[in-house]
Amino acid sequence: KKVSSKNSGREIIGKNAIVLIFSLIFLILFCITVVLVKDNFFYKTNELVNSYFSIPSSTFFTNFSLILAFLFDPLSVIVISFIVFLFLFSHRFKKDALFFLAVSLLGGILIIGLKEVFGIIRPENLYESGFSFPSGHATISI
Repeated sequence: KKVSSKNSGREIIGKNAIVLIFSLIFLILFCITVVLVKDNFFYKTNELVNSYFSIPSSTFFTNFSLILAFLFDPLSVIVISFIVFLFLFSHRFKKDALFFLAVSLLGGILIIGLKEVFGIIRPENLYESGFSFPSGHATISI
């Protein structure tokens, strides 16, 4: 049986609409989080977490965060993203590959820019430097 191009075109539009709707929902949630962070809504929670991580006995969490930092290092993410892009592109998913590439690039640029705008420093005693919000690791996971 032949599948008509109209049906497959509608399926692609339907998938893209779902992605767009979820993207807008997460954008709205992110904006709410930004407002809450700027108003220091999470300040007490942040201080509690930071004080726990400064305790020398929390080596498990320190090691876990170092592993995550290594796995999601910007260079690692670029290499993994490039491999995914090449895989999609070579397996006739050219539109999906280009969409993935665009989202990856825009996400990276957005995170770097927003980190500079908010300027929230990382807790002391961590091996990483730079700003902590918004989380690049959380963005990559999405």
